[in-house]
Amino acid sequence: MTRVSRLLPRAALAAIVPFAAAQDVSPEHFAAAEAPRNLTGPFGQNSSTGWRHLQVHDDLTGAPRTFRSLAIRRDAAAQGPYNAYSLRLTLILSKAATTSDTLDATFDANHGPDRITVVNDRTITFPSTAATGGPAPFDYVVPFDVPYSWNGTGSLCWEVRVQSSTNMLTTYTFDAVSDASSNPALAVATFGFGCRHSSRVQPMSATGSSSMNWTTGVGTLTLDGSELPESSPVTVLLGFSKTAMGALPLPFLLPGSMTAPSGACALFTSADAAFGITTTGTSVRFSLPVPAAVGLHGTQTYTQFLAADPNAGHPLGVALSNCVQHGWVEPFNAVPVGHVQSTNLFGATGTVRARSGYVVELR
Repeated sequence: MTRVSRLLPRAALAAIVPFAAAQDVSPEHFAAAEAPRNLTGPFGQNSSTGWRHLQVHDDLTGAPRTFRSLAIRRDAAAQGPYNAYSLRLTLILSKAATTSDTLDATFDANHGPDRITVVNDRTITFPSTAATGGPAPFDYVVPFDVPYSWNGTGSLCWEVRVQSSTNMLTTYTFDAVSDASSNPALAVATFGFGCRHSSRVQPMSATGSSSMNWTTGVGTLTLDGSELPESSPVTVLLGFSKTAMGALPLPFLLPGSMTAPSGACALFTSADAAFGITTTGTSVRFSLPVPAAVGLHGTQTYTQFLAADPNAGHPLGVALSNCVQHGWVEPFNAVPVGHVQSTNLFGATGTVRARSGYVVELR
């Protein structure tokens, strides 16, 4: 594989402002950044077996407010679509009697005296979603039957009891976090699709990885390509937006490609920079030094391979890979959430996992 290393200046990244954090995302550190873990049960289970899950949040202090729903988001690293499905569930909220690191294995012992059932044995339908990078929107919403008044002090406890699910085929993962990290890697997500170069049988493909050293302030963004034209020059497109390139909305389907031999080709990145590189065989590795600096938290880059192809069968004469997103996650202390979980819907106790849980948004 051929490697290319060039410096992506910190100034270029600093000019990209991450989106504003939602007020009641917990842990708040991951409002604008993908968390490094995922959880399946109880929300993404692929069977009708019941679950019981309780979670405590220590970081929702502040002004009193009213919550009317709880939402989670899909794991951005998960590829492919999530089909729509329904859960029959009960949801309970209270001011916690414990904290994220003093959880009790007995579910009821974690609830305070103000516990209220905000969803009572009701069917909730989750939507179908596609992989589009991360952090994903909080699309998986459980609206409350009755609102919950939060006084803004102490820790918040919520408990969901999932009686059944119509999702019987696929396990779905959702964004979650655990413990602490003094040296987190870039969060990598792959989305979109590639098209076929005329010299290859399969579509061009891209995957990503990274290494970061927050102590020295330098990291490496890596993009690996396969099914590329053999021993040929290709271009790495790097951008800071997946929604627009100037006045051009993204993704942009290349005209004529849908019915061309290449298959559908699309541009998924704003292509603010381009790097030339030559394949070895039909693969290549592109490495780019990047800053590991506080202030870049939540910044995203998007990369694709592009190869000239006069035989693509559409007017632009190029083939493109799918898109890879790299997102900056600053070091974080022990996360202020913890959970207790059991696959026995009626079990009084469960397995405790302090400093671990779903990333949620309370609205």
